[in-house]
Amino acid sequence: MTAAGIISELEQVGLHLWEDEGRIRFRGPEGAMTPERRKLLADCREDVLRALRERGPQQVRPDPAAAHEPFPLTEVQSAYLLGRRGAFEYGSVPCHAYGELEFPALDRDRLLRAWRRVVDRHEMLRVVIDHDGYQRVLKDPPAPVIGWHDATGLPEAAGEETLREVRGRLSAESKDVTVCPLYSLEVTELADRAVLHFSIDFLIADYVSIYRLLDEFGTFYEDPDAALAAPGISFRDYLRAERAVRQGPAYERDRDYWTARLDTLPPAPELPLVDRPSRQGPAGFTRRELRLEPALWSALKARSGERRVSASTAVMAAYAEVIGRWSRNPRFTLDVTVLSRLPLHPDVGDIVGDFTSVELLAVDGGCAGTFAERARRAGEQLFEDLDHRLFSGVEVLRELTRRRGRQGSTMPVVFTSAIGLSDGLAPRGMMRSRIRNGISQTPQVWVDCQAMEAGGALLVNWDVRDDTVPGPVLDDMFAAFRDLLHRLADGDDVWDGDPLALPEHQARRRTAVNDTARPVGDALLHQALLDEARRRPDATAVIDRHGSVDHATLTGRA
Repeated sequence: MTAAGIISELEQVGLHLWEDEGRIRFRGPEGAMTPERRKLLADCREDVLRALRERGPQQVRPDPAAAHEPFPLTEVQSAYLLGRRGAFEYGSVPCHAYGELEFPALDRDRLLRAWRRVVDRHEMLRVVIDHDGYQRVLKDPPAPVIGWHDATGLPEAAGEETLREVRGRLSAESKDVTVCPLYSLEVTELADRAVLHFSIDFLIADYVSIYRLLDEFGTFYEDPDAALAAPGISFRDYLRAERAVRQGPAYERDRDYWTARLDTLPPAPELPLVDRPSRQGPAGFTRRELRLEPALWSALKARSGERRVSASTAVMAAYAEVIGRWSRNPRFTLDVTVLSRLPLHPDVGDIVGDFTSVELLAVDGGCAGTFAERARRAGEQLFEDLDHRLFSGVEVLRELTRRRGRQGSTMPVVFTSAIGLSDGLAPRGMMRSRIRNGISQTPQVWVDCQAMEAGGALLVNWDVRDDTVPGPVLDDMFAAFRDLLHRLADGDDVWDGDPLALPEHQARRRTAVNDTARPVGDALLHQALLDEARRRPDATAVIDRHGSVDHATLTGRA
């Protein structure tokens, strides 16, 4: 069998192969890589490696002649676009990120020149979105600008007020997607520091892309003559190749996998809600954040590894544990955001764009007796799901909507992990200092847990839609999550038991609400109505759109 034939045969059973520094890597369903298949690869190792090297770069072919032609939105981009409209519950917000970086000082002209070089390198910073489902890169986009607010001559209080005004405006920014650019950069220059505000729509860049933009921005600011190799392909080129991958038997296999599971996929977590959730119209978002210092984070990673659980899965399982403790039903579905860049070209990691996909992870809080076992099962389920990701989470949600209606298919509790994406997120340059006053928002999302590494530490944000889950409840949930992460890092006992209990005041309240025991009388159900009819025969008993009936008439008819 030829190397190409071996690769094709393995792909038919769901095994994806790629070359990594002279080694054959694979991903696929558990048990698919049998000893016989391993031997087949080993016997033809050099030929398979050569075929993978030859195939990889050729899967994406640059098409500069069509660079400014419209091209389709991804499934997730389309969902973001629809979600910012008011037609859906918990919509009416853009998928948007905001943050601030502080510096002792910034040179205005130098900063603008650096940013213009970044914009020249990345076509998605020059894109507009059409509401008919397409995006296109402008041939003649407007020149990049950076808004500048000079507050150096103002009293300290007035300068801080200027800073808050810019923050309030940009942190809730909602751009017209048909107008370029879909980002904003502004600087508030104060007497003692300069604050760089950045606001960007996730339609044009995911988390990894945003960090790449910041890296390049810092590089060009520190060294205006820096020479960085331009990516060999564009986001448009990548999507064209990705769509080709999503055709054929592998896609059909993944579709069959998900459609067979639709009827058993549990609903979203049933969390406590405020009396009148803000289902329609714009809404604000609030961030809760924590940091696990390097020593604790290293300890947590070591303990999870001892139990055959990845670090990212351990954090996800801790989040699911907390969500499950406050959910009415221990079986629920988490919306897991995946930063997925298929290895279709050596420069895939250098492209800016929205490579986001979503996976719907079924969680069963009652599936095992210990946290470690539940974490392992969640990780195994996620791994299995990701091996069938050609049929995307957005497509799964679409099928769920057909079967259950919109409310039954809303999955508003999200987990996003960038843990382990060291290549995309390793700090490089001056723009990778601490991000302050950050916030993100996503349509149809109540709680978005975002986990990432920085400087050897674990950073976790919960970005929460206001007026959904009550604030005090969220405070208790986040405190329980923080405490659980610390205990998972500190000792072994928590891994081998049921590690989470409700706060004492909430447990007491639940007990009181559920205490419905009352003395049971011996009267029949209708006796109270007859007694009331004897006492007040002329009083109204029933009202409907045709009129009313008094007790005497009602009992007479009975």
